Amino acid sequence: MPEKAWKKLIEWYGGGPEFPREIINNNQIELYPKVLYGYLCGSNGFEIKKSADVFTISCKKKMMDIKELLKDKYNKNGKANLWYRLGSTYKWTKVEDYNKTVEDIGMFDRDSLMLEVMNDSKWPRENIIDKPSSGYNIGDDIDIYIEKVNKKDYN
Repeated sequence: MPEKAWKKLIEWYGGGPEFPREIINNNQIELYPKVLYGYLCGSNGFEIKKSADVFTISCKKKMMDIKELLKDKYNKNGKANLWYRLGSTYKWTKVEDYNKTVEDIGMFDRDSLMLEVMNDSKWPRENIIDKPSSGYNIGDDIDIYIEKVNKKDYN
């Protein structure tokens, strides 16, 4: 839309929040980009929950671009790997082909990405085996409540 026409519409009707969209394939606007969670990998090989950020990412965005986006966001330099987790599964999968897009991998809204940065010539996830679990990670706080029961209630 020409800028003059846009300004006239805003003058007549007012404006609202902006929803930036990427242009893909010859001036085609992507109406529904993916909303994904991004994490930084901790030294224990698991995501740092406090690092969680929400990203709006084009379906056509390549994994190499996303890795750079996360490196910039978390202010990290050096060698890095990108991992993704689909749906509510616990399993993280390492990105092997950085030319694949969000769409190629099959990511949906609320799926997760994690940036792993090499520390002292070691990868934090080097010895991690992802397996189904209760969803708790090492170091998570768990509150336990024990209720006293009167024995005569069970007789």
